[in-house]
Amino acid sequence: MSNMRKNPNQNAFSLIELLAAITVLAVLGAIVSQMIGATNQAIRISTSKIDATSQARLAFSRIERDILQILKRDDADALFTNATSPTSGDEVLKFFSAVTSEDRAVASPNRGMSLVGYLVGGHTNTGGKLCLQRGAVAIHYSDVGFMGLTNSGSPILFTDALSSVPNLNPVGNDYDVLAEGVFRVWISFQLNPQEADGSGNISVGQIHTTSSPSDRAANGNVYVNPPVRRPSTTGSYFVNFDALSSIVVGLVAIDLESKKLLSTTQLDSVATAFGNLSDGQLPVEQWGPIADNSSNFTGIPLAATKSIRVYQRSFPITPAWASNSQL
Repeated sequence: MSNMRKNPNQNAFSLIELLAAITVLAVLGAIVSQMIGATNQAIRISTSKIDATSQARLAFSRIERDILQILKRDDADALFTNATSPTSGDEVLKFFSAVTSEDRAVASPNRGMSLVGYLVGGHTNTGGKLCLQRGAVAIHYSDVGFMGLTNSGSPILFTDALSSVPNLNPVGNDYDVLAEGVFRVWISFQLNPQEADGSGNISVGQIHTTSSPSDRAANGNVYVNPPVRRPSTTGSYFVNFDALSSIVVGLVAIDLESKKLLSTTQLDSVATAFGNLSDGQLPVEQWGPIADNSSNFTGIPLAATKSIRVYQRSFPITPAWASNSQL
């Protein structure tokens, strides 16, 4: 047997082979990294959407419960309006509803109904950032002068009622955070095909939608002011529930993690980007494209703008004459 010496470098990798292997591993690593990054991004977007949707669902659910029990009576007024600006903190809904609320320190029994209000504004529990808030005050049998008819046949207006019984008005601490992720709200009103004229009669072809009304065709159209009526030419205008088909509520929401990226000023700026609507315009149609275009939000983190979403829901109003009962 021949005695052959083995070359110690015979089984080693050459430099070219090592470089090739490193290149392949680097490419594979980059591909895996991109896949993981894309997966994490998809998870974040999905989680963001779920959170924002849950905020909107929470708001819609509470609004629905209150509107289902709204008092549609000729001697009860309601406040249906929109805030003067997205950051003004004005009340957008205020009405009497047959829902219970936290009782006040009053010896008189509770009537089983409340004065309910909604607004978007800063709250101490959110660090002063905009959020949807709900307030409600229980009404007692000792509370008088907030409902009823005046000599002209009109109901006592909200402004007069709350002057007579100021404790009924939900203010300050009466308002709690309902949906922290909701920072913009718009209220519109879809009218019945049958319409009300200024005398309060049901007629075809006319509708009054402001306190200084002009005749308008309803036909199921959407308006930014509710239909109103008055029993006489000298009476005050009040909400005409018989001419109201549904209340359309539009919300702009953001998930809570993305909201943390925004300062109070930045969130105000984002809310302002969603301008006021006009007659015939729906929130999803007008605000949806704004939310989808990040260039509409100057100086706002991209991660936050990508998490803004618009929601809309209609709440049917059953006419008073079709309701089973009214308190």
